[in-house]
Amino acid sequence: DSGVGAECAKGIVLALALNDRFTSLNLSCNNLGDAGAAAIARALPDHTTLVHVDLAANDLSHHGANSVFEALLLNHSVTSLDLSSRTGSLRNHLSRQNASSLERLMMQNNVLAKLALQSTNLGAECGMGLARGLVGNTTLTSLDLAGSDLGPKGSAAIAEALLSSALEELNLSENKMGDEGLAALANCLGAPPAETSAPAAALALTTSAAMTAAPTSATTESNEATAKYHEHLSLARSSILDLNPTVFSIKDTEHRQEALAQVKKNFTQLASSIDRSARLPKLRVLLLANNGGTIAGIGRVEDALLINDQLEKLVLDQCDHRCSNFRSLVGSLPVNPTLRSLSLAQCKLGTSGVLELAKALPFCNALESLCLRGNEFGLAAALALGGVLGLGVLSLRLLNLGSCHLTDEAGVGIATGLTSNMSLETLQMRDNCLREGTGRALVDALRAHTTLTQLTLELNSIDFRFLTQIRQFLERNERIREKAKPQQYRQRIEQLEDCQRKVQVLEAILQENDRRKRRSKLKQAAALQELKDAQVEERGKGEVLEAHLETVRQDRRQVDEEVAGLEAKLRSVTSEGEYEVSQLLSRIAHVEDRIKQHEKHIDQTKNRLDSFEARAGQELAAAREELEKAEKARSSAALLTAAAQRNLDSYTASLKSIEEAVSGAADPRRRRMERKVGPRPRSGGAGTASMRQKTPNRTTSGAQTSRPRPGGAGAVAISATATPMLQTTAVPTERRPSITVQPPEVPAMPEPSAAEGGRQLQNGGDGGGGGGGSRGHVPSSAVAPSAGVSQKPSSAPGGKRPPSRGAGNARGRNQSKGSGTTPRTAPT
Repeated sequence: DSGVGAECAKGIVLALALNDRFTSLNLSCNNLGDAGAAAIARALPDHTTLVHVDLAANDLSHHGANSVFEALLLNHSVTSLDLSSRTGSLRNHLSRQNASSLERLMMQNNVLAKLALQSTNLGAECGMGLARGLVGNTTLTSLDLAGSDLGPKGSAAIAEALLSSALEELNLSENKMGDEGLAALANCLGAPPAETSAPAAALALTTSAAMTAAPTSATTESNEATAKYHEHLSLARSSILDLNPTVFSIKDTEHRQEALAQVKKNFTQLASSIDRSARLPKLRVLLLANNGGTIAGIGRVEDALLINDQLEKLVLDQCDHRCSNFRSLVGSLPVNPTLRSLSLAQCKLGTSGVLELAKALPFCNALESLCLRGNEFGLAAALALGGVLGLGVLSLRLLNLGSCHLTDEAGVGIATGLTSNMSLETLQMRDNCLREGTGRALVDALRAHTTLTQLTLELNSIDFRFLTQIRQFLERNERIREKAKPQQYRQRIEQLEDCQRKVQVLEAILQENDRRKRRSKLKQAAALQELKDAQVEERGKGEVLEAHLETVRQDRRQVDEEVAGLEAKLRSVTSEGEYEVSQLLSRIAHVEDRIKQHEKHIDQTKNRLDSFEARAGQELAAAREELEKAEKARSSAALLTAAAQRNLDSYTASLKSIEEAVSGAADPRRRRMERKVGPRPRSGGAGTASMRQKTPNRTTSGAQTSRPRPGGAGAVAISATATPMLQTTAVPTERRPSITVQPPEVPAMPEPSAAEGGRQLQNGGDGGGGGGGSRGHVPSSAVAPSAGVSQKPSSAPGGKRPPSRGAGNARGRNQSKGSGTTPRTAPT
């Protein structure tokens, strides 16, 4: 702290260059900056005596730090480097730009043993680079990274590198590790897997061993050992937690030993069941203060004390222990054989935590220093601590109870325990609420206590009289200790002499080993010569074998070429065959698909054919019925046609027979009609004769017989009474030639009834006589249907009555006479 800057650094470099007797360079708390650091770095590679370099708090950035790291790659004398920052001075600021330089320094420098980078803000990336360099480093034993903002990732990387490094002291305080980083570190320290139950933890502990173990019996034994370990651990923890603290106050030693015997037995069984063969880091000192962890992460670190037998000092200051049952701590301390110092300052243990810890202290045979500073606890815990101190068999040498808010009664309880204690050398009770009662108790205790040499009682309300007496007793104890030193030294000298005798024996053994070594070297030289001869011979044989091997290789190459050709041919044939097979398979699949389609189409066609045959059968049955009906109607129509033709023939013959007697008989247009004056007659029913005017040459009464015409074979005698409808009127008409009328083809129609048939005949007779008013009558016997023909009325479609066939026939005949052609046949 001398205000040294960059210019002064040049003079220091010159002094170092001119003098090789300097072993330590301390420039901490100055203002060197990056330029001054670079100047100092230029002197480091060539200096051979400098051992310690301290550049702490010099306002260095990553550039200045990198220049120092690069210089130390060429230096082979510096074993300690300090680039940390300090409160109230210019800080050093490192960053991730220093990661590669630190990694190279750790990997290449084989001299550096101590590195301090406290409060330099390294960060996680720079921490991971440092961790990569630590892997395989065998010289660095002390590393201070407190307040470097490593975080969970950086601290986990450092923890993973511990197994492959030589680190013995590690400071990771104030790095915001959290539960994640603490758990990673605990796993590297040997902590067993976190357990929720004993079977689950036993399974987790033996998973890796079970996966790699070849014999099943070994795996079974491992599972059994793990289950046994967890059973003993649970018993030991339960026995501590259930122990009554009043046991320590029992005056009778036998009763007290009996009460503590079961707890000791449980911890002895637990210690015997622990397997300490696992590989562990070489760490002896570990500082984890103020890392923001909870009992979940801190508990894992405390669990590591069960198995780790390397740690000697553990600092867990400012780690929250609230809401904890202290199972990890009270179960680990009694079985750990190496832990000498434990610091739990400001951990918020409370009365319950200090009480449980006090129960475990009588069984801790290795713990020498315990710090409970800043943990407020009550009278019950203080009495338990006093009782533990009063046992007189503890290995505890230092107890720090400063700032614990101890009352005067609590102080008296602790002081009472000092009466019978002969091991405690330092007791710190600074900044408490102690008064005269505690002072008086301490004075009384120190009268018999001769080992306590340091007692801190500042910031208490103890009377000065008691403080004076206490100081006198402490001075007395110091003198007693000084007087005891010769005896202690004698004992130590005896131990060293004993060791010297052992060393002499070992030196004799080493000399004998050297003689054996020389003889072995001679034998080795002879063996080496023989080996050389054998190598020459082997070399010759090797050349012959190489030549033979070359020929064999050529033959093999030829065989390989042939094999390759055959394999290529096989591949081509195989590929072609596979292609053809694939084509055939695709065609078969296509044909099968078509077959399925055709089968499906055939099934559909069969279904359609079946349905068509069913409908066709029904339609054919209906058509046959209609055909039968039509045939019947045709036969009846043929009969009616024949009967009508006969009637026409007879009617024609009768007209010819009366042609001479009746005026205009042959030509109705020449007839004369007689008109009568009077009302017109009304039309009658269907069965009433038409009321027409009578001709003057005919009468309605009397029987007249017409003479048959000569040669008229078909002449018929017509009676006026028999045929009242055949009345004519003489009307002058022209004479028309006689035309033979062929009966038209009548379509097949339903057979008419007898009355309808007669009506048709009447209409036909009217048509045959021309347009005159004379009517002929055909007897019903002439048109009677043949036997066996049913006479059913027929109706037109739609329920309408068909027109009279007689009228149609008459029109047909008139048309035939006028045109001389035969009328067309009506469709069936």
